[in-house]
Amino acid sequence: MLRSISLYTSARVINGVAALAMLSLLTSTLSPGAYGAYALLFTFATSLGAIAYQWIAVSIFRFNHPDNARRAVLYGEAMRLYLLVCGLIVVVGPAVFYAALPDLMSWPKAAAMVALTAFAGMVDVQLNLATSSGQPVRYMVITSGRAILAFLLVGVTLLAGYDEFGALLAVTCSYVMAASFGIFGNRTLRLPRDPDTRKSIIRYGLPLSVSIIAIIVIDFSDRYMLSIFADLTQVGMYSAAYNLSQQTTGALLSVIFVTVFPRVSRAHEKGEADGVSRYASLLLLLMLGFGGMILSGFIGYGAEVSALVLGREIASDAAMLLPIVSLAIIFAVLKSSVFDVPAKLAQHTTYLLVLSIIMAVANVLLNLVLIPAHGAYGAAVATLITFLIGLVFSMIRDRMFWRMSLIVGGVFKLLAAVISMNVVIHTAKLAVDVPWPLGALLSVAVYCGVLYLLKAFRLKPEALS
Repeated sequence: MLRSISLYTSARVINGVAALAMLSLLTSTLSPGAYGAYALLFTFATSLGAIAYQWIAVSIFRFNHPDNARRAVLYGEAMRLYLLVCGLIVVVGPAVFYAALPDLMSWPKAAAMVALTAFAGMVDVQLNLATSSGQPVRYMVITSGRAILAFLLVGVTLLAGYDEFGALLAVTCSYVMAASFGIFGNRTLRLPRDPDTRKSIIRYGLPLSVSIIAIIVIDFSDRYMLSIFADLTQVGMYSAAYNLSQQTTGALLSVIFVTVFPRVSRAHEKGEADGVSRYASLLLLLMLGFGGMILSGFIGYGAEVSALVLGREIASDAAMLLPIVSLAIIFAVLKSSVFDVPAKLAQHTTYLLVLSIIMAVANVLLNLVLIPAHGAYGAAVATLITFLIGLVFSMIRDRMFWRMSLIVGGVFKLLAAVISMNVVIHTAKLAVDVPWPLGALLSVAVYCGVLYLLKAFRLKPEALS
């Protein structure tokens, strides 16, 4: 298990570094408006791909396990369903793209977006197949290889003088190659048809599309409404801040989740209630601890980080959004990876579905109110409030799951560390001769030192009694 966790974690780290490098390349080469157009086209295509194909991918994850003697049949039927959906996307995709983005669309762009939708869906299917089959190396090759290849292809494209459409084509090519690698060696389309397996995939996966659509609405509606009520420059500014936060805050917190959650799940399967409480509380404290550290860093050094990573034309505006967006992502991860744990362990899927719909509706309404008046700032605040609503709902619903004796002391210790870190940040910024990277390193060192001295993540067994 440790080997698998380390490989999955390494894949996430590689993906994050490659994504940050490509974000820097895109925002440095393209104008804010051109980057906004790229972000809108890419997000639209991949969002449609998630709606169209993710129900197939999650069905593979659910039914494909090493003990299943009919794994090849399952994969064959999943691929047949995938091809069926592909035909539908080829027919209706261009019409959807033209209807939603008439000012940006042309037939070459529509064709590229159809291809990106289809092959991004196939990559998702192959990643779920690799994960459920216990093949972390294959997972790492597909996802990390695609991320590195995308960066290299985009770099060549932009250096050759092409615009955002060229970058979109380059990213599409990376998905085509990753999907082709995933398909190679899993050629099972000639197997006999199995109607029962096909029905199992449809009955399990298709109802999840409603939840997937709700999640996609939250993820995409802000950019889309910015393109309607503001302009592509605002889309670019918001997308740059969101992607930077996602590849730092989101990536680090996801690594923590992948590392700790298997222990929660294992304790639940063994019926060890104390173990579930202990590891879930540890997961919460770790999320709060590292989330607070990153948020403090963005508040203190957001402008410097933006200038380091993002292009000059977009960095200063995106820097002002970073703390808001980073806090929104922390709320989102706390909800989905921590406070939704009781519902996930109990398989209360109806509650999770209803809450996703409530959040999606709230997000659309908030965007309608805030974006026309405040542009990208309104989108950031709408995202923050949306995830806060979901977080509060889950906290209240499963409040009896958490043992306050395990959490309260750790939270106060985290607050002490956050205060210490912010004191160091502001002291370093007042000292004109202290370079900001040194100030950032000192603040992180003080933060980690306070956590270590106070033993913030050490949970006492007697707290369970």
